[in-house]
Formats: sequence, structure tokens, C-alpha cells
Amino acid sequence: MSQIRNSYRTLLFIIGITVPVCAVLASALYKMPSVGFVAILACILDYYPLYLPGGVQWSTSILCYIWAGTEYGTMAADIVMTMSCLVTFLRAYHWNLRDIRWFRYFVTLGMFQVSLFTSVAAFRIAKGLPDVLQSALVFSTFEGVNILLFLGVHWSLGRTSSGWSTIRGFNFLSVAISSLLFVLIGRYDHVVVSLLPIGLLLICFILMWQQYSRAVKSSSEVSKKYQLIANHTDDLILLVNTSGDITFASPSHARLFNKPLDEIVGQSLYTFIQDPTSVRAALHAPHACTSQHLIRLQFGDKVIPTETKISPVYSINDEIECFIVVSRDISERLRQQEYLLQTEKLAVAGQLAAGIAHEIRNPLTSVMGFLQLLREHFDQVAPESYRIVWSELVRISDIASSLLVLAKPEPANFRDCTLDNLIRDTITLLEGQAHKANVYFEAMETPDVTLHCNPGQLKQVFLNLFKNSIEAMEEQGGLIQISYDVQPESVRIEITDNGPGIPKHLLATLGQPFYTTKEKGTGLGLMVVYNIIQEHHGSIQFDSDGIRGTRVTIKLPIIQS
Repeated sequence: MSQIRNSYRTLLFIIGITVPVCAVLASALYKMPSVGFVAILACILDYYPLYLPGGVQWSTSILCYIWAGTEYGTMAADIVMTMSCLVTFLRAYHWNLRDIRWFRYFVTLGMFQVSLFTSVAAFRIAKGLPDVLQSALVFSTFEGVNILLFLGVHWSLGRTSSGWSTIRGFNFLSVAISSLLFVLIGRYDHVVVSLLPIGLLLICFILMWQQYSRAVKSSSEVSKKYQLIANHTDDLILLVNTSGDITFASPSHARLFNKPLDEIVGQSLYTFIQDPTSVRAALHAPHACTSQHLIRLQFGDKVIPTETKISPVYSINDEIECFIVVSRDISERLRQQEYLLQTEKLAVAGQLAAGIAHEIRNPLTSVMGFLQLLREHFDQVAPESYRIVWSELVRISDIASSLLVLAKPEPANFRDCTLDNLIRDTITLLEGQAHKANVYFEAMETPDVTLHCNPGQLKQVFLNLFKNSIEAMEEQGGLIQISYDVQPESVRIEITDNGPGIPKHLLATLGQPFYTTKEKGTGLGLMVVYNIIQEHHGSIQFDSDGIRGTRVTIKLPIIQS
């Protein structure tokens, strides 16, 4: 059975090869200008297919085939068919001769040649019939034979069902109109000879103009819809060619990065990505497919983490035309994830703190009481041992106190308090300890601003930060500088020291429970600081080059005068 199917297509292929051969012979042996004109007209009609009411395509090129075949013979019609079909295939394959499937082209010519022979034979047999019936018989014969041959091709390929689905869409309106037009041409052939070019071109112009108007209107409506979507979406949409250059950027880029689109379009996509390795691999993969990436886009000084989807757009020839790059800002999502993680850590730390405070605080009080009672014996035997034991017990007590603050924070007792009192009281409290370590405070004049706060908690914040700076400069001494910047709704406080600094890779971990860079630190002080600042609706930031000096910036809301 497979041999029969292959033989069927091969037979049509051989018949199709004879069509251009006959066309060349006819062009060489006979001079038929009118046939050449009809061939050009058929090519134009195939390039711009005409549509009848209801969206039915009018096969006007078939009218040209049959007219040439009945007037001048099938060899003349071969000229028209060869040129018309070639234009149709070139148009389908984007005018690339190398991509044309020539076997399919010649099979199509073979189908048309057989249909033409039978329709010309029907024209000669039905000469005694009325003109309308004769024309209808000719065109029906051509279309009927062509349909049978078309179904045969699908049968030979094992795709009969798809062939039937195509045939179901056939409409006899085009056959009827072609038949009537053919009758008029035959009846008034003496007039048609001179008016045929003008009339057909006028009809073509009218129908093409209607089709063009509809296409332009439809394209404009679609373009407006796409532009509306692109203008109002918060997603970042880019079109990128195969070289990685940006050919389109959605207006969301200008809104998010405050950068004109002209400075983005035409640039390489890789210049706006901090680490383009995965994106470069996706764009240059041998078999590109849709891929997801977590990348950081950088336009100017602004860096945004994004979830990016890269989708290739394929042409009809299965070649990649461009890539659609859609990025979504996930900064808020990452902040939420970080907040949830921090909340979980705090919850665990709180539970642990409550247990430790309960289990250690009570026996520790007893031990410290009995140690004081035995101090005289220690003074006689080993006074230095008493001092060491007592200092360690005090440190354990401090740790337990910090844990209690973590497990059960002070109730919020907010009241109005001036910033000057908070800073001055804290400096006074630590000035003696600082001078012993050869550390001095240098503070600007405190601005006259009032905070709605818990004074005890904010003093604890400044106390922890000042103590950290003092301890960082114990060996070489130094200076703690305090400056202020009053803004309409907040005050910014900067605390700067010239200690050894904090390594950059550790800045992101500051404030996490039980994380410390000090040898005898608990890892709870800065976590308490972060919690207090957050409760006061403020912010805190640490900056350091990791070599010398640390700057802490605190921003707190103020009461409007």
C-alpha cells in the first residue's frame, strides 16, 4: 500500500515537471502577448488574494488558467500556471528560493495540469449547452477534479482526516462568480479584448483597496490593544534580537528606572544585567526554549532583583526571529521573605530566651549570693579568683537580662521626649568608660526636635551602639562623631567611629540573633536595637569599608512643630 501511495505522488510530480517544460516551449514557439499579460495578472491576483463577502477567497487565478487554456490551448495555460504557482510558493517561503519545497511545488502543478485538461475537455464537450451552464460545468470540473486529487495527496500521506476538514470549508460562491465572469468574457470577446486589462485591474484595485483598508483597521486595533497593555503593565517587557540587542522596551522601564527609553533601545541586553551568564546561555542555546531566570537588572545606579522569563519567537521556517524578555520586580517579595525568616528566628530566639532566663536566673541568684558570703575566704586564699568568678557570673546575669528583654519586651510606653535629652544622658552615662579607653565623643549641637518614643528603649539603642564603638577602639583609642540632619518629617542621626570597621560580607548578617563578631559577645544587642527601631517606625543602616571606621545611620520620625 505504501508503494501505491508513493507512486501516486510521484506520478503527479512527473506531470508537474511537464508544466514548466511546456511553458518554455510555448513561449519560444508562439508569440502571445495577451497570454503574457494574463500570466502577470494571475501572479498579481495570487500575490494579493481577493475575498468575497463572508471572507470567501476568490480563486481568480483559476479563471486566468481556464481562459488561457480555452482560448490558446493548454500549453499557453501552462505559462500562466507556472508563473502564478511560483509567485504563490515564493510568497509562502518569504521569497527564498532555497527554502521552497520543490517536490510540493511540482505536485501542485501536476494537480492543476490534470484539472486543467479535464476542464478544457469539458468545455469542448459542452459547446452545445447555454453559456452559463457551460461555464459552470467547466469551473465545477476543474474544482471537483482538483479536490479529488487533493484528497488523494492527503490519502498518500496518511492524513485523510485533515484533507476532509479542508474540503468542508469549500464554498461554491467563487465558482459561480467565476462562471458568470467567464460567460461575459466569452460573449463580449470583441469588447473584452480591449477592456479586459482595464476592467480586471479596476476590479482588482477595488477589492484590494477594501482588503487593505480592513487589514489596516484590524492591524491598528490590535496594535492599540498591545500598546495599551504595554503602557499600563508593571512588568518589564523587552524584545531582543538574536544578537542580544534590545529592539523594544516597554514604558514601565522609564517609570521604574527613571530612564528614557531611547537610552535603552539599541543597547545590548547584557549591559543591563549584573551577571548575564545564564541569560547569554539561554539566548545562544542550539535549541532555545522558554526559560526562567533570577537576575538583577541595573539601569544606572538602580539595581532591582527580578524574576525573568525568556521566550523565543520562531518564524514559519522554525528559525528564531527574536526573544521576548519579561521581567517582574521581586524586591517586595524578597523583603517579605526576609521579614518572615527574621520573624521565625525571633520566635525561636524568644522561646529559647524564655527557657534560658527561667532555668538560669534563679540558680544564678543563689550562686551569686553564696559567693558574696564566701568572699572573706576567697580574699584569704585567692582574691584574684574571686574577681574572675564574680565577673563571669555578672556576665552570665547580663546575658540572662538580655534574653529576658528578647523574650518579654518592655510594654510600649510612648511619650514625647527631646532628642537632646536622649543623646546627652547616654553620653554622660558612658563618658567615663570611654575616657578610660582613650575614646572621646564629638557631637554636633543637637537639633531642637521632639520624638514620640519610649525614652528607655531609645537610650538602650544609643547605649548599645556607643558601647560597640568604644569596645572596637579600646586598643588604639579614637573618636565617636555624632551628626544630625533634620528633614520635614524625620531626623537622621549618624554615629561614626574610626575603629577597625566591619567586613562587607558581614553587614547583611548584623541584627540576627546570636550572631556576633566580638569574642565575648552574645549576639543579642544589635537584634534588640533593630527591634526597638522597628517599633518606633524608623530605620537603621550600617556602612563600613571593612578596613577603617563604621557609620551607623538611624532615621526616626519627629513630631511636627
